[in-house]
Order: sequence, then structure tokens, then C-alpha cells
Amino acid sequence: VAFFISSAFRARSRRDTSHAGVDLVEDAAFTLVRGRRYTLVGRNGKGKSTLLQAVAARRVGSVPEACAVHYVHQDIQLSSEQEELRPVDLVLAADVERRVLLADRDEINAKLKDASPKEASTLTKDLQKVLERLETCEADSAARRADELLQNLGFSEALRKRKMRELSGGWRVRTFLASALFARPDVLLLDEPTNHLSIAAVLWLARELTTSEIWADRVVVCVSHDRTFLEDV
Repeated sequence: VAFFISSAFRARSRRDTSHAGVDLVEDAAFTLVRGRRYTLVGRNGKGKSTLLQAVAARRVGSVPEACAVHYVHQDIQLSSEQEELRPVDLVLAADVERRVLLADRDEINAKLKDASPKEASTLTKDLQKVLERLETCEADSAARRADELLQNLGFSEALRKRKMRELSGGWRVRTFLASALFARPDVLLLDEPTNHLSIAAVLWLARELTTSEIWADRVVVCVSHDRTFLEDV
């Protein structure tokens, strides 16, 4: 339900031009507890983002291997494959369990076509387990939920139909924010999430993080200079 981070690590902040870097954390410790929301505040260039990156990369502390961590930042780099996706496709891809289950379902169905009666019996049982798990994770409603997330973050119908390579940096960040919310990780790390959002989208995000049952038992850590958003969340 919690994990402890205690470490000194050497890394360069954005404004540090030395090759050696500086110690951003020394003789310090903190514990992240499920069901709580945290914020990092401070002047630009002091290492807030660097600390989030280190936690996300598991370079500090004792983040359990089974703990899913999702880090949303402003410097979005797309692969050539991601550039050809629509925003909703990128959001759907964030649910790794759903992707694996769908692949398992298709593989089992393919094997059933040429299976012997004995093999078919075993495969049918495996298929039933996969289908039950897909139902539990609400796979049938995934596309609708992903589309609703994008709408709540300000995407018009026209923007939702575009490919990622056709979107500006701000809309790409919004897409990755939607992906993180859709993935429902154990730990959600948000780096300046309100930078590219409209007022309506900021208000929606604050409500989502504070009232949704999804985040009631997860950890949220946020870097932001938006005082109103931080007070709300």
C-alpha cells in the first residue's frame, strides 16, 4: 500500500550545464501512500521534473516491480508507428492488459480452427478465462471510454479523426494525458498537466482526480505552478 524512497542521486536539472550534475536529493526521504495526492512545488530548474523522471525510471527508492507507474510530461516523442495512429488508438494502446488479452483471444481462436477434440477442450477453457477477464476489465466499452476522455480534454470530433503526426505538441500532450488516465496506473506522475488545457478541461481533470473512485486508492504526484488546480486537487 506504500513504498519508501530514500536516496541521494546525482542528475542534472534543466538549467544545470555542468557535465557532472548536482545532487538534487541528499539525506532526504519520502513515502508515497495509496489513496493520497501529492504535489511538488518550487521555482523552475530546481529539479522537480528530474525527480519525477527518476521515480518513473525506478532509479531511486523501492518502487515494487508489480507497481504500474505512468509518467506524463511535456516533451512528447512519437515513434513512426504512433504518428500514424488516431488519438483514440493511442489511448486504447495504453491499456496493456486489454491488448494482451485481445491478442490471447485471437491466438486461441486461430488454434481452435485446426485443434483436435482434446486440444479444443483445453483451448475452450482457456478462451473462457480470457473472455471473463475481458469482461471484468470492461473491454467492450474501452473505445467509448477512450473517446469520452478525449472529449473531456477538449478534443473536437475533427481533432479526434486526425492522425497523431497532424496534431500540435499541445494536443499530443493532451493525448498522452488521456492515455495515462485510461491506463489507471498505481502511480500517476503528472508534470505540468494544465499547461495545454482549457479552463473547462482543467476543471474536469481536477474533478476526475478528486472524485473518481479510480484514483481513490492510487497515488497521484503532480508538478504544477497552477495554484488553483493544486488547491482543488
